[in-house]
Amino acid sequence: MNAISSDTAIDIMNFETERLRVRPFSLDDAEFVLKHFNEPDFISGIADKGLRTLDDALDYLRQGPMQMYLNKGFSLGLLGCRQTGACLGTCGLIQRDYLPEPDVGYSLTREHWGKGYIHEAVQMLLQRSHAAGWKTLAAIVNPDNRKSRAVLERLGFAEEGEIHIPPDNIRVLHMRWKNYA
Repeated sequence: MNAISSDTAIDIMNFETERLRVRPFSLDDAEFVLKHFNEPDFISGIADKGLRTLDDALDYLRQGPMQMYLNKGFSLGLLGCRQTGACLGTCGLIQRDYLPEPDVGYSLTREHWGKGYIHEAVQMLLQRSHAAGWKTLAAIVNPDNRKSRAVLERLGFAEEGEIHIPPDNIRVLHMRWKNYA
């Protein structure tokens, strides 16, 4: 399946678990994105997105996740606490030019590490993707990020090998989830 209908996409990108809520980004999330994407752990574990000002964060949201959501019906979204509404990180699907299927993307602020939030959110994202008919999804991860690799492996992702992503030829581990059900 190469596309998700808009009705199905809303189901994929707006969901709750017992503790969490995932939803598409809005411009109101720019301050959180600016802060989170400049955390040392985000930069070293994922990438330096070059967001230095609130305007940079607004442009990123408009041209990245929000545009992808309009075009594809899915995107990276905001991961929040269901009970308090606090922003915890990101979670969603990203269509990258160099991957044939959408990529499961996520991040978490350091103070929320070790609580099982990513496993819980991605597990629900996979369930929704399965219900929408996706047969495979990708994930890319820094080869040195053992914790993230372990989460993906527990969720059923298998290593496909290393790839180098443009434009800077960054080495990442490519993993794939296959829906056998």
